This record gives sequence, C-alpha cells and structure tokens, in this order.
Amino acid sequence: MHPLSNALDLELLAAFLCLTMKACPSVLTALERLDASPDKTSQLRIVFPGNTAISSVGIKLSKLATKDAPTISVSTSLVKPHDGDKYIAMCIDLDAPFVSFSFLGPITHWLQTDLVAAKDSSGDGFTTLATETRSIFPYAGPGPPPPSAPHRYVFMLWEQPASVASADEVAQALSVPAEPGLTARVRWDQPWFEQKMGLGEPLAVNYFVANSE
Repeated sequence: MHPLSNALDLELLAAFLCLTMKACPSVLTALERLDASPDKTSQLRIVFPGNTAISSVGIKLSKLATKDAPTISVSTSLVKPHDGDKYIAMCIDLDAPFVSFSFLGPITHWLQTDLVAAKDSSGDGFTTLATETRSIFPYAGPGPPPPSAPHRYVFMLWEQPASVASADEVAQALSVPAEPGLTARVRWDQPWFEQKMGLGEPLAVNYFVANSE
C-alpha cells in the first residue's frame, strides 16, 4: 500500500475520532451503577409539569411531557442538615444526534447552581431542592431528530463546593453566554466541567429516554 494512503487513513481516523462524543466517564460509571441497582430506583426524583415523573430508571417519556423545566427532589437521607448547604444539578443528552453516531454529544440541557433544600421534607422520604438563582444553562427539552433511536437524558446532582462563586462568575469561568444557544451546548466537555467546578462523584443520578415523536 502506498505510504500516502496510510497517511490518509490516519487522517480520516483522527477526523472521525474528533467527531465522536466527548468522553463522559464519570457519567457512564454512574449510569452503570444505577442500571445495576436491583430495584431500578433512584435517589434523585425528577417531576415535570403535569405530574410526569421519571418513575423508574430509564423510563421512556415523550418530548411534549418533558419540554418544560422539572422540579427536583433528593432522598432526605442524602441532605445535609446544615444551613447554607447548596447543590448543583445538571441534565445532558448523551446520544446527539444519533445513538450510533453521537458526534454532537453530550449536549447540555440544564445547569443550575445554588439549589437549597426545603426546610421540611415531603413526608415520603424526599426533600425538594429549589433556588431563585438564574440557570447557567436554562432547561431545554429533549429533541432527538428523526429517525434517531431514543436518547438518554441524564440528570445529576452534586454537593456544591464552597469555592463555587455566583452564577455570573460561574458562567464566565465556563465561557457560557448570558443566553446560551445550541453552539454553547453541544459537545460539552464534562470532565473539564467537573474539574473546573471541583466536583466529585454525583450525589445522585437519574435518567429518562425520549424519541423523536
């Protein structure tokens, strides 16, 4: 084989690897643990307007039912009973634009800092998290393109490090514009984000799948 042909093959391979989904080892590890749990339940509760909820790990939900921002709750056993404790929540699409060729993934669908736990739990073992701080990435509903297989939309929750500053300073540090469009959301570098924010393993994880219909 001609040497130039080998060089061309290497260039094509490098170009393909650059187009594949950016690595999300921490997310994939968390999903593996979640999927391996015997009861297929999560300590992170996600409920969308209209009372549509991720009732079991990996449940299929429609784009219409999940188009608006959800409320988020966490198992009361995970909430620290200290005033001033805050949490960070995030949602990413791992499979954009196609499950078999996710070169745009992950896509950031939501990033919220400064979540705080309600003073009283709901009575069913979960405590609601809320904030008045603006989202770094406002919630964007799912949108797999036809004819894609269902995408995984993964929600993660972390304890917020004390070093994390205001939302504006976080957005500036992450180079996220005030009104982030699609360009800012695609091919999100999750390992870099976790390192930049000083995050460890997620406190809790949950996910649903949605298709193009």
